Amino acid sequence: MGYAVYCFNLVPERNVRLAIFGLKIIGYSKAQGKLEGLSIKTNRSDVENYAKKSVSTIEAVESRLQTIVSSGVHEFRNVNKDLYNTAYALESDLSNSYNIQCSHREAAKSIVELSEMMKSRSDIFDVITNPSIAQIKDQNVHVYRAFDRARKSMMSSSMSRKLRLEMSGSSNSRAKAVQMFDVVPYIILQNAAKYSPDNNNIEINIEEFENNIVARTSSLGPVLLDDELVQVFSPGFRGKRAQDFESQGSGMGLFVVKRLIDFCDGAQIKLAQGGPSVFFHDREFKFTTVSVTLSIAA
Repeated sequence: MGYAVYCFNLVPERNVRLAIFGLKIIGYSKAQGKLEGLSIKTNRSDVENYAKKSVSTIEAVESRLQTIVSSGVHEFRNVNKDLYNTAYALESDLSNSYNIQCSHREAAKSIVELSEMMKSRSDIFDVITNPSIAQIKDQNVHVYRAFDRARKSMMSSSMSRKLRLEMSGSSNSRAKAVQMFDVVPYIILQNAAKYSPDNNNIEINIEEFENNIVARTSSLGPVLLDDELVQVFSPGFRGKRAQDFESQGSGMGLFVVKRLIDFCDGAQIKLAQGGPSVFFHDREFKFTTVSVTLSIAA
């Protein structure tokens, strides 16, 4: 047809190519013909730069998605392994009459906790891959009970690190939220436990006001720089100090929490740090609070 054609190897190993056939390239077209967008007057380097920029964006998104999937699958495998080992230990204990009932209860608690962890990770995938599910409303969310369930499910694993999950306050009202809200307290508490130094407190406070309910989770967390504080809810973000931890994270937890909170009518979430720095094993921590505010249902 006589119009410009540009071809780029998108995935060389699969022989996948991107071809642009004589169409208007946004930002580069200098067409002066009567039919706008049917011809291109520009140089080859401009077209190449535009195409490569588009391709690099696609590659970055695909790379990030692959990282998330790989991290999720790896975590699923680890949790499933722990779940199997705990169930196997419980079965062995039950076959021996001399084992006391207390050990059975602890094993059962561990199984419940691992099951909740699996559920929260499944919900994360749902929020990322199928946002429409995450937007289904629920006018009957009991915020206090949701955080208390999350706290109780983590008690067993927290004991090994001497982390104390303490809850205060009260609320009997229901809140406007989404059906998947239960994953919010699990992610927030798991995040707090992941980055907290051993032998410390994680404090959950639920406070009810006239029109809303505020849930605050406070713990010691890695220091965030000023420019990092505004990015904590961005997908894939992990602060520089958080990256020093041995525990692997996808940086998607708080992003998923923020997205779910955004789907709740009149809700908001904030993260703040304050107080003096505290050092454990040459790592700098600060008092970190995640606050979730929800509107009370009519």
